[in-house]
Amino acid sequence: EGTGGQQEAQDMSTEVEDAPVVRFLQKMLVDAINARAGFNLMAKLSTDVLRALATDLLVQGAPSAEWWARQAADTAFQFATQMRLGVAQGETIGELVRRIRGAPTKGIAGIMPVARRNAEALEWSEKAKGFDTNYNKSFPLLALGRWAEGWAAYAKSAGTELRPRTERDYGLPRWDGKAKGRVIVHGEQGVGDEIMFLSMLPKDFDGVIETTERTADLFARSFPNATVHGTLLKNFVEWPIHDPADWHLEMGGLGEHYEHSPFARGRYLRADDARCAAWRAWLDNSVQLAGKGAPRAGIAWTGGTWSTGRGQRSIPFDLIEELIRAHPEVTFVNLEYEDRKEELSDLPQVLNPHWATKKGADLDDLAALVSSLDLVITATNSTVDLCGALGVPCWALVDAFPQWRYATAAGEHEMWFYESVRTFRQKPSDNGHWARVMGLVHKALTEMTAAKVAAE
Repeated sequence: EGTGGQQEAQDMSTEVEDAPVVRFLQKMLVDAINARAGFNLMAKLSTDVLRALATDLLVQGAPSAEWWARQAADTAFQFATQMRLGVAQGETIGELVRRIRGAPTKGIAGIMPVARRNAEALEWSEKAKGFDTNYNKSFPLLALGRWAEGWAAYAKSAGTELRPRTERDYGLPRWDGKAKGRVIVHGEQGVGDEIMFLSMLPKDFDGVIETTERTADLFARSFPNATVHGTLLKNFVEWPIHDPADWHLEMGGLGEHYEHSPFARGRYLRADDARCAAWRAWLDNSVQLAGKGAPRAGIAWTGGTWSTGRGQRSIPFDLIEELIRAHPEVTFVNLEYEDRKEELSDLPQVLNPHWATKKGADLDDLAALVSSLDLVITATNSTVDLCGALGVPCWALVDAFPQWRYATAAGEHEMWFYESVRTFRQKPSDNGHWARVMGLVHKALTEMTAAKVAAE
């Protein structure tokens, strides 16, 4: 519908149903994304769009017309990408047109949240016909702070192909939040997501938590009334026979029952005391240039994977190097999970405990390491969630159009879920560059170290 009208799309579908790929690319693709048939975002602003603009949730430092035009370009790019994928996968033109018009995660209602045009995404989700768009609607609703609606919509995607790991087969029904009995709360996504979701679990939860082996000890210590099993990645487990329950609920379903409004809380995960002591001793023995009383700051600059926006979430290493060199009074500790020996070869003052930060490492060890630091500076990745859950001061470097958990609705320097996280945000006017943000980090780090010296 966004390519010039529903009837035009249907006519094109009929006209070129059996046409070769070349003709498809020449007509369907070009007509869809050129300026003549582009998305006229300023022609009609819905109530949701007006509300978003009025509360400054979507426009951060850029003129509204310019900002919407930039988002139109982003959407056109996503639109073109999905159409090319359809061709590569052998879809007929009719199938592709129908999917682009509203299919979950791949249609217009799914493309819009990628561009972070949350209010507009809601409008398109309502227009989609023949598809369940609850999954699509959930993310812009959550990003706009409308959590009661967002979690309810998100819950409706449980058990579908969009969230296949929600239906862990215990032979039990999904908990409705009201029924009495013992509940199994189980992971369904990545480590950072599990940590974030558990912020909504009551501290005195006395049911069962099933997670991965690398997070089991940390969760067991933090929720002492619960029984924790690190068997989530195993297909066959025996403990449900010996440790029976009545219901199950995926961790992403906790918000539906416990948190209907945005919040931020302090520490709810607890690192191991003995490991923390060991890391402090290691840090004391490893300090080289800065001195034993120097602030200790963990640092990570890679955000996510390529499929989850690494390009826009990651900070160029040359800016990280500038920050490190500008602060010889700080002991930096590399927290990257990929091997960064080559990048750090000219920075011997940076400690590099890669055995504890690498992908798949024991999360209990990493939790103890970051708990032994004064500060963590990181791109948007699971390190933010871990620090926030542990109550460790963390400066999150947030791109201009972030995932919903980093929504600007939380505040310029705040993040939902975690009180100890301070955000340093790009603005649309930065055009994807990080120099301004890193300048603010440099200033804040200078102020922090000066305050530490004055306090001593």
